[in-house]
Amino acid sequence: MRLILIFSIFYSLQCSDEFWFQRKCEPSCIFQQGSLDSKTLNSFPKNCSSICADLVIDAESNLTEAELIPVFRNVKTIFGTILISYTNLTSLKFLAGLESLKCDEIPSHPDFSHPKNGLKLYDNFEMTEIGMLN
Repeated sequence: MRLILIFSIFYSLQCSDEFWFQRKCEPSCIFQQGSLDSKTLNSFPKNCSSICADLVIDAESNLTEAELIPVFRNVKTIFGTILISYTNLTSLKFLAGLESLKCDEIPSHPDFSHPKNGLKLYDNFEMTEIGMLN
């Protein structure tokens, strides 16, 4: 049985600006490209346990789950946002080591009429499980 997940917790992207990132992460741990794809993959900070990024993984990203696993292997904390949409990914197991996603803009009790940021998943029709363990 195929389970289709359409999962939306937080809504808009860009909770942070460059100054916010500079206060949270070392310069070598900031991913400013936004979209993660085969062209930007080499500039992703792979040796940082905490990174700053407003990540977009979408239909244009052209990366497989197997390619994403080593990219996120060391990442425990992401300061920023993650948007995953229109992919063929079947799970988010590549984010299994992620322990927290932090954004100063997210209130502790979100006002859904003025949505903030964080993780947004939508239109990933091949996704059958989340796979985020932490």
